[in-house]
Formats: sequence, structure tokens, C-alpha cells
Amino acid sequence: MNIHYYTRKFDLDQETKNYIEEKLKLVKKHFEQVIDVHVDLSTNDAHKKDEIYRVEINVHVPKQILRAVERASNKWTAIDEVINKLLREVRKYKTKIDNRNRHRRYLRKIGEFFGR
Repeated sequence: MNIHYYTRKFDLDQETKNYIEEKLKLVKKHFEQVIDVHVDLSTNDAHKKDEIYRVEINVHVPKQILRAVERASNKWTAIDEVINKLLREVRKYKTKIDNRNRHRRYLRKIGEFFGR
């Protein structure tokens, strides 16, 4: 899993980087077919005072990109919330794939039963 960081008006220190990588291990634990990850971190003082930090994470998986964005007053809160959103997206994607594969197996069994 390759992790690419992009920052705008944001000082990315090693502590933040390690924290993000630890949280992304949860995503990798739930779904092992992650190709690479793009993390976009930025600050914007022009927004509401409680939404200064913006964290966006794009996870590239086979045939799709899973995306989550979160704004918060604290960078740690924004990272935690975006990871939670991303985990929901991963679970939804896994369920979709499992249902598709289950349907294909069912159709294959029906075809074998009727001799096709």
C-alpha cells in the first residue's frame, strides 16, 4: 500500500504521518486489495472557526476509488472522523463485491443443475 501525501497550508510532521499510517492499517485490515492511498491535508482560516482543518483520503481499490472528506477544528478529530467514514465505505464496497460473487455462484449452480 503506497501512501501519497499532499498538503496545502499545513505543516505535516512525523507524528501526524505516523498517526495517519496507523489509522490506515485499519482500512488495510478490513480490505487487503488496497492499491494506493492519497491523503490531502489542508487548513483554511476563511471557513467557519470550527472547520479549519480539512482531511481528504482517496483509497484506490480494484475498479474503484473510495473517498472520504472531513472538516474539523482539530486535525486529530478530522483524521479520526475521515477514517470512520472510510471504514464505512470499505465495508459497503466489500458487501457489494460479496453479493455480486454470491449471485454469480448461484447462477453457476443453477446452470449446472439444468445441464447448461
